[in-house]
Amino acid sequence: MNPIYSYNVNYVQEKLTPPLLRKPIRIDWLKTLTAPIQLKYNDIYGTQSFVNSFNYAKWSSVTAYTAGNRVRFGISIYEALVANTNVDPPSDSETWLLIEKDFVGIDERSKFSSQHMVFQYVLNRYLNTTVSTIPQIYVTRNTIDTNGFYMGADGDGTYGELATNTGTITTQDDFLGTSYSLNQYAMTIYVPSALFLTLGNNTVNREQTVRNVADKYVLAGILYNVLTY
Repeated sequence: MNPIYSYNVNYVQEKLTPPLLRKPIRIDWLKTLTAPIQLKYNDIYGTQSFVNSFNYAKWSSVTAYTAGNRVRFGISIYEALVANTNVDPPSDSETWLLIEKDFVGIDERSKFSSQHMVFQYVLNRYLNTTVSTIPQIYVTRNTIDTNGFYMGADGDGTYGELATNTGTITTQDDFLGTSYSLNQYAMTIYVPSALFLTLGNNTVNREQTVRNVADKYVLAGILYNVLTY
């Protein structure tokens, strides 16, 4: 933390109050007035903060929370405004206050990139595994090898007589069929099956959770798929 941003409400209010007026009741009154500044400072520069990351426990549907409790839901941090149980934070803004959208601190995020080793670390960091957790999410580079084809009426190296009942090609569909498609993935993200099940309530949402992280760092135009193991 840069010292020029340091702020301590106890120190500031005492030093800015004239000695003759520096009575406990006045100091406490000023501290109360400026307490929100201290709270905001702590959320930006404190031990758990926008700069240094938050490490609050994940939200649980069976935990009874009291006002002031903080949790991680997805990649965001919320604070309980009132006592509650089984109220997921994004669903009720009167029960939970969004503190920070990304639990990973900006100091750490500034070092993230699409390089293979770093990218794997990013996926494991966001999706709640650590470098010591086994198994981990990992990424493989795939070889794209697509064979071409020829179209023609006759002659060596053409497929003009092979595709239709009549023995004659008239359109590309006669050769490929109307349902033909081809996907080429430059890489594959492998997620442990047990971890994948915790990322959403169905397969589509679980994969989207992975992509919400990966798409921030995958270079434009790179296609990839997500598989479990």
